[in-house]
Order: sequence, then C-alpha cells, then structure tokens
Amino acid sequence: MNINKSRRAQDEIVEARSEYDWVSEQATTIIVNDASDEGSKVITWWTFGGLCANKQLAETLKAAGNWQITHDNLTIKIQAQIKPSELVEKIVQLRHRSQTTLPTFDLADYLDGLKFSIRLPYDMVMMMMGLRLSDEEAIYHLLSGPIKQFHPLQTS
Repeated sequence: MNINKSRRAQDEIVEARSEYDWVSEQATTIIVNDASDEGSKVITWWTFGGLCANKQLAETLKAAGNWQITHDNLTIKIQAQIKPSELVEKIVQLRHRSQTTLPTFDLADYLDGLKFSIRLPYDMVMMMMGLRLSDEEAIYHLLSGPIKQFHPLQTS
C-alpha cells in the first residue's frame, strides 16, 4: 500500500527507524530488558497488535506460563525468570492451538457504554463483550508471523 506522506512525516519516520532500528515490518520483536525490582527479567514482546489482540494474547500466555504479564496497544510485557527462547516456544505452541483464551474483563466497566444492557440477559452481554474485545484476525497475524529477538547492549 503506497501512502503519500508529507516531508515532515517522512523525516519523522526516518528518525524513528534510526532510533528503533530493531523494528521490523516483517516480524514482531522480543526484547529482554534489565531485571525488575524483584530480580526477574522483563521481556517485552513488541507486537504492535492493538489493545484487544494484546489483551487476548496476554491472558493466554498468562494461563500457559503462569507469568506476571501486562499489556498495552503496542506490547506484551512478561516479568518472570524465563529465557526469550522459552517465550518464543510458548508462542509457537499457541500457533498450533485452535482457540486462545478469551480475555477476562470487569463487566461493570463496559455496561455503562452498552446500550440497553439492563434489558439483556447476562450471558448475552458476556458473549457480546467477549466478541467486542477479541481480535482474531490480529491474533492470527501475530501468531503466524516470524519473531525476532533483540538484546540491547548491556552498559556497566
């Protein structure tokens, strides 16, 4: 897809690519950060997958690895005593599963924005919210693509 960009936008892209040279259009990236306060590693999986896909993948990984995991629109962060290769192995295992874990959510957070929710059966609301909060296409894309590992230089 060819998009016309302003000169300023082109300059910003060049600058971002030089600052984050590990970013790839062809692969997601796992970066091992320094140890956390508790002494465990923090591994960041840069998916750029979006909030719904990352939430669903984070919940699935949490269930599979019993790890402490956070997520946002761009990343899934795993805090645990694991090697990046172990995370990649878990992701590869997810590729072969037919269903990821539906994300958990607090229904009260969503009922206010759901029109006529008071009139709907609880099971129907749960099903609708599960569908709204999932992004199977993005998950498929993330799980089917290559994953590269990037190890920042350690500074003493």
